Amino acid sequence: IALLPFFQTLSQIKIVELPFTPLNELGRTYNFGNEFRQILPLMNNWTVYVDESKENAATVDLPCYFEDGNKLIFEKNFEINNLMLSDRSFVLHCNGINYSAEVLLNDVVIFKDDVAGLHFSLPLTKALLKSLEPNNIKIIVTHELDDENTIPPIQRYLFPKNRGGITKEVYIKVLPSSNIILNSLDVIDAQSTGANISYDFSTTIDKHDISDSAAVNFSAKINLISPDGRNAASETFSIENSSENIVRTVTISNPDLWSPANPKSYTAELILLKNDLPFDKTTKKLAVMSFGIAGDRLMLNGSDFDLIAVSYIHNKFLEPNGNPYEEIRNDLQIAKDIGFNTIRFAKAIPDLETINICLELGLLALIEVPIHSLLESFAETSSYKLRSKNLVKKLANNLFNEQVVAAIGLGTSYLSSSHNHKVFLDELGSYVQNFTNKPVYASFVGNKFNTIDNIDLYGIELRTKDFSVPFPNKFEFDGISNNRIFISEATYPNYNGSKSGYLFEYSLEAQAKYFEDVINYANENGLGGYTLNTLSNYNGDFASLFTKYSESNEYAIGIVDAVNNPNRITYKVINSKLSGAERATIPIGSSNDDSPIFIIFVGLGLALLMALLVNSKKKFREDATRALFRPYNFYADIRDQRILSGFHTIALMFVLAGAHALLLTNILFHLKNNIFLENALLAFAQPFILSSVSYLAWNPLQAFIYCYVLSIAGFFVLASVIKLLSFFIKTRVHFFNAYFVVVWAVLPLVLLLPVKLILYRVLAANIINIYIYIFLVLYLAWIIQRIVKGVYVIFDTSKYTVYFYSLLVLVFSLGSTILIFQFSHSSIDYLIAIVKQYPLF
Repeated sequence: IALLPFFQTLSQIKIVELPFTPLNELGRTYNFGNEFRQILPLMNNWTVYVDESKENAATVDLPCYFEDGNKLIFEKNFEINNLMLSDRSFVLHCNGINYSAEVLLNDVVIFKDDVAGLHFSLPLTKALLKSLEPNNIKIIVTHELDDENTIPPIQRYLFPKNRGGITKEVYIKVLPSSNIILNSLDVIDAQSTGANISYDFSTTIDKHDISDSAAVNFSAKINLISPDGRNAASETFSIENSSENIVRTVTISNPDLWSPANPKSYTAELILLKNDLPFDKTTKKLAVMSFGIAGDRLMLNGSDFDLIAVSYIHNKFLEPNGNPYEEIRNDLQIAKDIGFNTIRFAKAIPDLETINICLELGLLALIEVPIHSLLESFAETSSYKLRSKNLVKKLANNLFNEQVVAAIGLGTSYLSSSHNHKVFLDELGSYVQNFTNKPVYASFVGNKFNTIDNIDLYGIELRTKDFSVPFPNKFEFDGISNNRIFISEATYPNYNGSKSGYLFEYSLEAQAKYFEDVINYANENGLGGYTLNTLSNYNGDFASLFTKYSESNEYAIGIVDAVNNPNRITYKVINSKLSGAERATIPIGSSNDDSPIFIIFVGLGLALLMALLVNSKKKFREDATRALFRPYNFYADIRDQRILSGFHTIALMFVLAGAHALLLTNILFHLKNNIFLENALLAFAQPFILSSVSYLAWNPLQAFIYCYVLSIAGFFVLASVIKLLSFFIKTRVHFFNAYFVVVWAVLPLVLLLPVKLILYRVLAANIINIYIYIFLVLYLAWIIQRIVKGVYVIFDTSKYTVYFYSLLVLVFSLGSTILIFQFSHSSIDYLIAIVKQYPLF
């Protein structure tokens, strides 16, 4: 039963209840759905409060997430009767808590760690449990991403929403006091003629079960049931005492090998017998297959295999739309129908049920540690390495042993030429090999690659739309075979919707053409595969420039739409390419001219107003000429309060504010989908900043209005600051003196009005942009110098003193702001990293 989303506010923290999946539907995955095992669901009626005070406590059901807060305490009572306590074992399971969790049972801490949304289980000792009174469980959830202490960091480019809370199921698994646990299940030497299946398990034999006067014998039975229901293998052997890591191997002949084209799975049973009668049982689905690298080729069941992948953003558990697992199954079925054979779970770690869905549908899975744009300085620190290894270990305990998990990723946006990243990946890749022999990959930005000892596959984050340059000329690989290289992320936004053809940038037709080119490029150059990014649109915590501004921070990069329309051009083109069907035709159409026409009208209007001012009176022309060419004398007249028209100054201010707003609007609109600017703003980890810039960049009319109002306010603010500073000198300075100086000092802005009429088109040509930006910076410096000159003239003091203190104030203001962000979010380090990536954007 899916509950409707429910919202509560708790001391300014918003709590959102989410739909849940009935636990009986997860019994197969989490091994409690049989006659020997029970569950105590802990999903309803949790008391939630902030800190240690229950005065304003609320009652919520799980799962839920919270916003606008870092820490919440969840508390619940549950009962266990005396009979159950005497002959049962209890294990607490938490399928998803984000980010850190501290668990207390009857006020005793039994767990504290960063869990990052991964499943974990805790045995509940009988010494702590009560039968005569309710037991109390308390889960303290802490959630605040930062650059140093969490993976991923807060600076996350196109990452999905990240919320704190208990976002998945919590329950107690009730086992027989003597029980059997399957630790791992491995397939060894799977071939068409035979395969070996290795069971790694442990047993717990309760002393009360062997204290009877009659003789008690325990044994374990292994069953392997084939896809058609036959018993493919069986073995029974005696067990004398509790034991950990018992390993037994069974052999099957002529196995039904799993593949994307034949997704048939075996069922592995592990039964604990007491005097030859079943006492406990656990089961698991098993894909009998072999996947790995032989020579320089990926191989599946002895045949060459190419990764034909699509990335999937696993964030359905934060969307109050219905049963999340049903939605995930529907999404993955669509990926299968399109023709993909692999799912890359990018930027978020999937859960075990999702991996089981892949097994059933016939999809391999790429899972990865969500490290993103790792700072080179962090790559050297032992603390970050230790945190990364701890997360790898948790990931290994959850998913590494799943057969359809084809490869393990170590993160994204590594610099291909960075020595620090190379050393870090080598060490982390070596650590992964302690848990699995599966291929290890990393995703890079760059075009020069060196071999890394413990990296098997090298992913390229493709950020180019030009496929005319041959692969060997575009990328340099030192001793790495093309078969070990795959396109790990190819992204193209589609925010313009369906248009006339693919020449219309960022339309659905352009996206379809881009993905078609990516597939052809990978095939023609013999790469190991490709990943198209991504299956569907999703929402993030930060607004985006690259994928267009959206109030809900939706990233418009999906292959399919909200209704999964198979007639969508991107869907049809990819499906035709992957299925070998007749090529889907993409119309050429025509290119789009997105120049805002109002810029021309506003520019002409401002030029007309300025012409009216210039021709209104001879006095204004004289004042303007003196202000431009003899500013010292002009400012001296202001200081001495000689006649200067207030009306002309105010009128000039409105024109200058418009000129300034028009310049900013041109630049913002040109940078509206600039990845470099987006990442630079993201370095400060302030959603409001990125959201504001994205909104203004994508809405030029509103940008002009806001910039116009702010420019007018800026004149008065700057004049007020100068007035305040005048209290530190002996000369009396009136506010209007400062105001007149500021307005007339900015007069050179009107000289650029003709340029602003064509500035966007010139920038769009992208030929002399760097020279334009240099010119604008120098122009800004000239205007600042004019303002400072006006200040020292009306202050009637030494110009060197004013220049010194002006520079000091500027350096202090900018420096202190940057240092604050550096200490709180390592912003300087991220900006340095972004500059290194600049040629790749």
